[in-house]
Amino acid sequence: MSASRRTLSKEVILEEKKVSYTVTNMLGSHESVVEVSRYATRFTEYITVVVDAVKANGGVVGVVVGDHVHASFNAVKRCATHARSSVEAALTARSVLLQHGVRIITGIACGKAYCGPLGSKAVMTFGVIGTDAVTASVMCRFGRLYGLPIVCSDNVYKEVSFAFATKLVVVRICIRVGGGTTEALAYEVLHSDIKQTDRGEWMYELEVNIWEAFNNAGRALL
Repeated sequence: MSASRRTLSKEVILEEKKVSYTVTNMLGSHESVVEVSRYATRFTEYITVVVDAVKANGGVVGVVVGDHVHASFNAVKRCATHARSSVEAALTARSVLLQHGVRIITGIACGKAYCGPLGSKAVMTFGVIGTDAVTASVMCRFGRLYGLPIVCSDNVYKEVSFAFATKLVVVRICIRVGGGTTEALAYEVLHSDIKQTDRGEWMYELEVNIWEAFNNAGRALL
């Protein structure tokens, strides 16, 4: 039995927690990559603002892959209001970056996950294992496709709807996880100072626009 096999065979203790995830993507990054100095400045500014917003709201950035920033709330360290904090972080980062002409998309999801140290003595990381990390990535891609700056899953909406104005943007998204599929509702998060009583009207208007977009995309493929 190899050393790596022995290391992996040791008991790993993971703690089950309810966790929120955010996946943030900078728009237009590939367009500006031809101007290296300009891209480096914009990218540095983008990463700095997003990381600062996550940390200020009790979250932890797990990894940066290309121009995607993955963060978790209530996984590495305690954050009792993890869903609300994840939305606050997204709103803060977007507000600051818009002032500098940088546009971002953030997908947010929450659910149960197993958290704890994973790896070997050579390479060790704090792992957050849960299907909702995939859901956050899907919400981010969906927002990018339809120009929605902040998109959250149904679980997040249930946690934060009292504090933030939202729009239902699609009835169902199919997400492939572990060889199977799961379904999720998506909501666009607006901001926190609009009365919730107006949400139904917005919901109707945006549903119409989204389904028109689906139909137009389908006709374009014919």
